[in-house]
Amino acid sequence: MVNISISTPQDIKLRIADICKSKRKKEKVSREELAQFVGMSKTTLQNIELGKNYTFDNLLKVAYYFGLLDQIMETLTAYQEQDDLNNMSLY
Repeated sequence: MVNISISTPQDIKLRIADICKSKRKKEKVSREELAQFVGMSKTTLQNIELGKNYTFDNLLKVAYYFGLLDQIMETLTAYQEQDDLNNMSLY
């Protein structure tokens, strides 16, 4: 039996929101401090932490601050490598 899990964009945004908020609190950085450091408004950062609308660029700025870009790139690379293997011809 195959277990299929279907995530929605909102599910993913809420998960990202939880991670961003948790990391910020763990590092004891205020929203205002983080927003200023990454060059966005406090409201934009709040929107990210609430899973509301935000741009991908702003999300990457926050990921950069927390040192997550390498992990994101590794995941994308692994996906691409798997996709390449799946599309490989035996002829």
